[in-house]
Amino acid sequence: TSSQVQKTPTTPCYQTAGFAVLEKKDIKEWSVEWQANTWAGYFLLPDSVMSLFDSVEEIVEMCKVDVPTAEFRLDQYRSKKRRMRGSEICVDCGGIRVLDRFGRMACGNCGS
Repeated sequence: TSSQVQKTPTTPCYQTAGFAVLEKKDIKEWSVEWQANTWAGYFLLPDSVMSLFDSVEEIVEMCKVDVPTAEFRLDQYRSKKRRMRGSEICVDCGGIRVLDRFGRMACGNCGS
């Protein structure tokens, strides 16, 4: 009977009692510390504040945050601005209309 006992595989992800177990290095978003730092960055430096600055140095000096937090938020804000370029508010539902793959403006919520 001891030969029938199934051993746990040594791969980074395996099933144990219905839960997936992953190594911390594989998915950083599952890290509690990463989640807390990300939330704190968005709390301390919301988009309305980020729109006022152009450099990490300005953010660190004026907002009194550490350099990694300022770098992360500036990168996230710039990425969001690039994605939002060419978008508008949908008059039907209040969602965001963006260019679809055919070059037409389409709302992500209602499709108009």
